[in-house]
Amino acid sequence: MNETSINESLDTDTTGAKAGKPRPGKVTFITGAARGIGRATPVAFPRLGVDVVGIDSCATVYPPSSAEATTKPELVETGKRVCSLSGRWQARK
Repeated sequence: MNETSINESLDTDTTGAKAGKPRPGKVTFITGAARGIGRATPVAFPRLGVDVVGIDSCATVYPPSSAEATTKPELVETGKRVCSLSGRWQARK
């Protein structure tokens, strides 16, 4: 795969639609929305007119891991970021 085809694949979503194309009326569900990639992902959707439902357990998922549990305030912060971009947001814990 050459650089051009890699860039083209990055600009195309899994349906073959060009990334960045407005999709008003669509809804996306994001798991792990309180932080990390789960927070970064939903803030990309409002500019496309996509509504976001953010889901996070806000709890320790696997106790033996050293990962710190996410919190409800972190999930609320993700919602504030989505709404600040004129997006519609619904959180579920």
